[in-house]
Amino acid sequence: MVVRASRLSAVVVVAALLGVGLQAESLQLDLSRLSWTELDYKARKAILTVTSELRLQPTDASEMTENLVLAEERTELPAAGEDLLLLTLRSKVLGKTSNVRLWLDPSDARSYQRDELSAGSRPRFRAYRPMGEGVQRTTLRPAAGEKDRPYGEWSEREERFIAFPADAPEMIVSEALALFVVVSTASLNAPGDVVTLPIFLKDRVVEVQLEVVEKLELKVRFDQTLAGETQRVEGTRPALGISVSAVLQEADEGAEIELLGLEGDIVMTVDAETRVPLQISGRIPIAGLVNVKLTRVVLE
Repeated sequence: MVVRASRLSAVVVVAALLGVGLQAESLQLDLSRLSWTELDYKARKAILTVTSELRLQPTDASEMTENLVLAEERTELPAAGEDLLLLTLRSKVLGKTSNVRLWLDPSDARSYQRDELSAGSRPRFRAYRPMGEGVQRTTLRPAAGEKDRPYGEWSEREERFIAFPADAPEMIVSEALALFVVVSTASLNAPGDVVTLPIFLKDRVVEVQLEVVEKLELKVRFDQTLAGETQRVEGTRPALGISVSAVLQEADEGAEIELLGLEGDIVMTVDAETRVPLQISGRIPIAGLVNVKLTRVVLE
């Protein structure tokens, strides 16, 4: 069902983009390298527990359109290809549970919409939809007595349009969650290999650089399912450490990458053979450096 938002709107211009980097040719991905459909992760440090479950499935433009959030004054639909990907994430960090959905183009990781439903004492649904000249942000919250209703029936709605500058029209932007697909399919094969892509982050567009920084043997322990059969993988695996960092200008101060509850300069360690992301490392404010490890994978 298409959710339509109210007339309340504001327009914000993304003032500081990264020039040439954000207007470069779109990222090219090789889907033949994408071996996984499900990934489960977990981390424990002192009293902190992080759990994340990712699911990847093919979808099409028709199914995506049914889930798009349309503002009343901006009802145009994206010119998407027929073959798309839907990436979903269910996570629990510091007691907060959230469910994220991302519709993306499998050829270049462009986002068509990311939305997040957060549970808890202050539930919220928020959607980000790139629309060529900017990103439409829609926020839904329950009014009194509506907390137990589906988010589509919540009556408190707010619209904000974050516009791209005039010298960067029709910009292709991605999302941090898409990095799981990017590290699995991009040409990141040996130390020194680099790719960049623009990511919409905290209401601005930031150029993100992924660079292979090392080859290593990573100690692992996870369940692997292939063709309906599950086996335990334990020991060490040949891996590539890929740094994920925002290339910031002065105006971008504070625009840190966030992934699975981790912040700052993140390292995604992928299996050198299967391209499965084995470990995600980054900071959590109250815990410092945290390694979120793969506990389960389903391979195609």
